[in-house]
Amino acid sequence: MYSVRIRVRRIFLLLFGFHLNIFLFIFIPFLIPPVVAAAGNTDDLFSRGVEAYNSFSDAGINLSVELFEAAIKEAPSSSPAHAALAEGYIQQYLRTGSNDKKLLKKATSLAERSLLLDAKSPMAHKTLGTTYFASGKPEEAIEEFERAVDMEPGYARAWLNLGSSYHRIGDIKTAASHFARAAELKNDPLAEALAHYNLAALSYEKGDYTKALSSYDKAKTILPKYHNIYYGMGITLMQLDRDKEAVDLFKKAIELKAGDADFHMGLASAYHRLGKKAEAKAAYYRALDIDPDMEDARQGLMGLEGMNIGPLNLY
Repeated sequence: MYSVRIRVRRIFLLLFGFHLNIFLFIFIPFLIPPVVAAAGNTDDLFSRGVEAYNSFSDAGINLSVELFEAAIKEAPSSSPAHAALAEGYIQQYLRTGSNDKKLLKKATSLAERSLLLDAKSPMAHKTLGTTYFASGKPEEAIEEFERAVDMEPGYARAWLNLGSSYHRIGDIKTAASHFARAAELKNDPLAEALAHYNLAALSYEKGDYTKALSSYDKAKTILPKYHNIYYGMGITLMQLDRDKEAVDLFKKAIELKAGDADFHMGLASAYHRLGKKAEAKAAYYRALDIDPDMEDARQGLMGLEGMNIGPLNLY
């Protein structure tokens, strides 16, 4: 009996987002260092950069980097500008999967510069923490995130990152409490959405699929264009034998990010379990077009020959 296998992403997203007080830099010129206030275009660059980043799309992240690079040229003494650009570089580093250490090195340098410019900035401490996390140093990251929330207890994005760091070291209970804190603050929609996303992933790991779906739905309501939410919902629905509904979720994930092999693999697996051979075959081949080394897709194609479909195995 053939057993369908699909990869489950247990991704606990680190929100390398911006401290909301960044808008003080934008809208309150008397708080801005003279070199910044003199640059008339800086406010516009920053506001556009924040908007692009908060879309949380690949294109938005790339655009935000360009805008923050331009902002630093006009405001070279701005701590928030350096921190913001560091956040963008880290997202690029993590999203491309290229292991481009140059991006991480640049991000670390910018984060250190941001803290040097303003040692009392919660955002600077959070940004340095994200560079530690991305460098595989969760304990050091925890120290910086805790400094950030000590300075500002309502800093939702720092609570979110703190939860991700505790998850990295295996302290699931503490991670869950910090994710819940980020969601409960309700002062930052993006942080709230990703906190629910992370809580959904924790529920999935525990086998509480109904609760996972509830958390994913909360995340989707706030952040409807984030592709991984739909993928997570699709995987969860398949655990509940709701394969037909899962198909629609995988299609939505692909609509938002077509070049992800896992999304096509999920779709193929759902079609496979539904007995739709032609649709499954096309989706398996698309997954292999994107990732020729995806062994699960090859095994799926082999399993189509007999169409004797066994249980769904997730790992």
